[in-house]
Amino acid sequence: MRTIHVVLAALALAITSSASGEEFSGIEVYPGAKRDPLADAYCKAYDAAGEASRCFRTSDGFEKVAAFYSRQPALKRPRFGPMKRPGASVGIFCARTDDACTLTTMKGTQVVLMQPWTAQVKKPVPVDQYENKDVLVRIVDKDKLAGALNRRLGK
Repeated sequence: MRTIHVVLAALALAITSSASGEEFSGIEVYPGAKRDPLADAYCKAYDAAGEASRCFRTSDGFEKVAAFYSRQPALKRPRFGPMKRPGASVGIFCARTDDACTLTTMKGTQVVLMQPWTAQVKKPVPVDQYENKDVLVRIVDKDKLAGALNRRLGK
């Protein structure tokens, strides 16, 4: 009986660890990256309706995550840049756009990697900030985001 429990536990672990394959807007989510309330709070700061972006976090290193997205055929022109603090990293990958691949690009889909990153979470009062040392993966459908902004502005 104990053998059956061990086999079932191993099978469950194998299924949960290999069942990534999640996508958003045609872009594969980094295997092992997970959504959680802090990652969602980060996304909602830029996309209140939550229809144009998804945020995930992983404890894997920045270089490993960047290498994964560098191999994605839909993504092109990765850009990496220093952040204002030593030891901080940012990477941007763009898909389906002829524009320059920057944070202000408003076409296509982007993957933005950041380490560290800060989420602001509204408590009753005040707003608390949580700095996270892991890697944030933010996938943004800029076409959906532009549509949502235009609807908000009545265009």
